[in-house]
Amino acid sequence: MIKVEIFHSALERANISVAENAQKTAMDGSISWEIYTAPELIKIEFFPAHIVPKIRINDCLINHWLADVNVSQGTLDLPLSVDFVTRYRNKDLQGRKDSLGANAGAIVLDRNIGNELHMDLVETIRNLINEKSRTH
Repeated sequence: MIKVEIFHSALERANISVAENAQKTAMDGSISWEIYTAPELIKIEFFPAHIVPKIRINDCLINHWLADVNVSQGTLDLPLSVDFVTRYRNKDLQGRKDSLGANAGAIVLDRNIGNELHMDLVETIRNLINEKSRTH
């Protein structure tokens, strides 16, 4: 099951183009649907058309650009394939790497992105802590 939610303070109603879901009216500016199939594309029509609602997938706020959401007047087209989370995360990491520049070394990337676990460093720190605790 995939939970899709859109929200905006001015949101009144929306319709999602997945067979098991019908049009819904906003409650406190938020509308959510539970989708039991994995469609390639979800089309959400919303009213009023001049707003741009935010999107949550499984309670996680989604960046429109990272998720390749096509936003047009009164509609959101969201590609929601089986590998959505993987594609979203990879695009996020790549964007962060690109923002640091082509010459960013492993330490700079790790400091800003946290890509590596560095278990050898963790073990060294653990040993130092154990030594300190034995001497006190």
